[in-house]
Amino acid sequence: MNLNHVTIVHIDGRDGDYKNGQQAILNSMKQLPGSKGLLLTPFKPALLEGIQYQEIPKLGYHEYSLFVVYALHQFIDTEFVIIVQEDGWVINGTAWKDEFTAHDYVGAPIHLARVTNEKNESNIFQGFGWTQFIGDERYKIENVFNGGFSLRSKKFLEAPARFKIPYMIPAPVGFSKFPKVFSWEDEGNQEDVQICLYMKQQLESIGIKFPNVDVAKYFSFEHLTPSIHDGLDLNDVLGHHASLRSLKNEKEIHYPISFREVNRIHGEDRVIDLFSSKGYSFSFASDK
Repeated sequence: MNLNHVTIVHIDGRDGDYKNGQQAILNSMKQLPGSKGLLLTPFKPALLEGIQYQEIPKLGYHEYSLFVVYALHQFIDTEFVIIVQEDGWVINGTAWKDEFTAHDYVGAPIHLARVTNEKNESNIFQGFGWTQFIGDERYKIENVFNGGFSLRSKKFLEAPARFKIPYMIPAPVGFSKFPKVFSWEDEGNQEDVQICLYMKQQLESIGIKFPNVDVAKYFSFEHLTPSIHDGLDLNDVLGHHASLRSLKNEKEIHYPISFREVNRIHGEDRVIDLFSSKGYSFSFASDK
């Protein structure tokens, strides 16, 4: 396996030392031989061996999404890119499938999707509520595939700017002072929701290919749900992404909640077993 047509990139528009993001790049590069590592940040840190660097402006929360959708293509010179974060990286390089690159965008199937019935009435379902409609031909399911750890073709990266596809932020449903000023029913301000729900029809019209759930579930997981992941060997999944799990160093994962709370999350015991088998250790909020 020589994936010299793939760049593994971490993008962070904040201040910081970017060590954990770089470690996510390195962990992924080790699993995908031949891939190229790239760090995009406002300040150049001490670089870990094998990682290239390019400077970008400071980015806020919404600016990050706009950067990924409209500007990332300018920094990528390979046919494909994999976006990684300190909470999402490649776990099982042996799970790589060339089938992934038959698509222009691949990410984990997440808890959120839009479901449309025969009367063309649409609803957003969260918490994997959309899975009840799997296999029912009366309903159209439009899945959101996770962008935080995702594979994207250069063709896909270029498309929104080239074809001037608008970023359609829906009206928020709530307002608060801190920490999230606005809230959305469908998290529509986030770039992966934009891509998979609001831009998808235009992207597909110009030849952009999205996967189905049966392909995406082997690329990555965010959280596990019975209808998708029961019976699936997690060693057959390439990577993961969830804010629940963050790298502290090469082989340590931190959970921001207690071990007891982690055990209440469906399937997270399987995730811990997977990482343990790969030599990872863990820390939890209550262990501080």
